[in-house]
Amino acid sequence: MLMLPQHSEKVQTWHGVPSSVTSIAQAKASHGFFHQNAHTLQKQFQLTATEAREIVESCDDCHALGAPLPAGVNPRGLKALELWQTDVTQVTEFGRLKYVHVTVDTFSSVMWASAHTGEKARDVIAHWRQAFAVLGIPSAVKTDSGPAYASQQALDSEQQPRAKVRVRNLVTKQWEGPYDLIAMGRGYACVSTDTGTRWLPSKCVHPDLRPQRQNSADRQGGSRDQLESHQVDESSSDHSDDSSTDSD
Repeated sequence: MLMLPQHSEKVQTWHGVPSSVTSIAQAKASHGFFHQNAHTLQKQFQLTATEAREIVESCDDCHALGAPLPAGVNPRGLKALELWQTDVTQVTEFGRLKYVHVTVDTFSSVMWASAHTGEKARDVIAHWRQAFAVLGIPSAVKTDSGPAYASQQALDSEQQPRAKVRVRNLVTKQWEGPYDLIAMGRGYACVSTDTGTRWLPSKCVHPDLRPQRQNSADRQGGSRDQLESHQVDESSSDHSDDSSTDSD
């Protein structure tokens, strides 16, 4: 493990930096190797916020990746698939597919990006479907107030209930589920299980018809009960009519 020298320590060299360098020089050398952000440099080398920001902004590698984000509140999830953050950036080198939609899990920092021809609601929905199929279904997605994310179409797509399916275990040959169906096409289907997302051949995925069968059985049972009740009422009515005739 590579250890960084403390300010009070006297070392001969560290990546070509003599022992008499200042904290700013040590921070520059460290950033040239690790590329920490400004906040980390400030805490690690006891710099001011301006000094740390200048070191990051003067780095050619970090500058090529984009300007540093402004300070602000950015909530993070406490577990995977709890809170995602999504946004759109433009990469002109991609041509027509220059709109790159990016989604990040705020807990694990796992990222999914996809290139699209626009940043409308349909593009957002297509990106989310891909992310759901690969990463799973999150509890919440944090977005900006852009029209695509705020549109009713995108909100309905994110909140709509998913079809329930049963899948066949290729090892035990048993049918398991029900699970949420995320995506299906080209001979394969993606389902959300208790252990994460799974891709299976479409022939191993069937709709979960048990609720429909249960509802049908309940309706048949209700109709049968009504019929029996109606027959009992008719029998009671006939019996009462016979009793009244005998009394006459």
